[in-house]
Amino acid sequence: MAGTAADLVRALSASLRVPFPTIEAYTSTLSRIGWWERPKRGRGARKKSDMDAAKLLLAILSTGPANLPNFLQYANMHVAPGQKHSKLVSILRREMDLADDAKFLDFAEGFIRLYRRGETDRVIWHSPMPEGFYGDDAIDVPGLEMRVKGPVPMGAFTFLLSHSVIDELTDGGEDSAAFLGPQKVEFVHEFLGMAEDAKAKGRATEMLSFGNAFHAVVTNASGVGFERFVGGSEFAAAAGALNEAAE
Repeated sequence: MAGTAADLVRALSASLRVPFPTIEAYTSTLSRIGWWERPKRGRGARKKSDMDAAKLLLAILSTGPANLPNFLQYANMHVAPGQKHSKLVSILRREMDLADDAKFLDFAEGFIRLYRRGETDRVIWHSPMPEGFYGDDAIDVPGLEMRVKGPVPMGAFTFLLSHSVIDELTDGGEDSAAFLGPQKVEFVHEFLGMAEDAKAKGRATEMLSFGNAFHAVVTNASGVGFERFVGGSEFAAAAGALNEAAE
């Protein structure tokens, strides 16, 4: 059983320390463009899913609700070509119950699911600190960063790998030293990802078509460059809200 839209908004408002109406404005836009079922209040309120929470976290990373329809292209970003077929990404997809073609938003949903189930240790290393170590207002949660950059869409998830993931990598012949620091899974615009997929399959015409489409995206990108992120605290807050009704 999951929490409602209001639960999610309230939790993220508190975690990000921004007013409730500021976060709520994103949910209104998500509903208007068909990405969320329009929220109902009170006893008829629909329970939200892990994907709903992932969509709201992604929306918060945009420049604002008015820009959200254009920003949603970030949802479909592909794992960067150099990592897509790596052993690490294969392990992450398996542990997070993701498909082989999982996109940026799918990974966000997968991480939400791990936080909600209390299973982040399947992929994220976290050693709890003594109570009060980070200060009275800080929350000690498994560390994760979801970051986006623009105007040409790029993204990444950064975190420390769990011992079980490192052990599996090293058992397969990888050097453990390469995985001891923060690890970054990077994502690129879907056209670039599709061009690389076509190249791998020997489909030259498709590769050229998607390559040209990505070149157009780069050429037409406008505006000041930006970089934004949310962290493990926001994922934990969203997961807690989703679990609220079950407590």
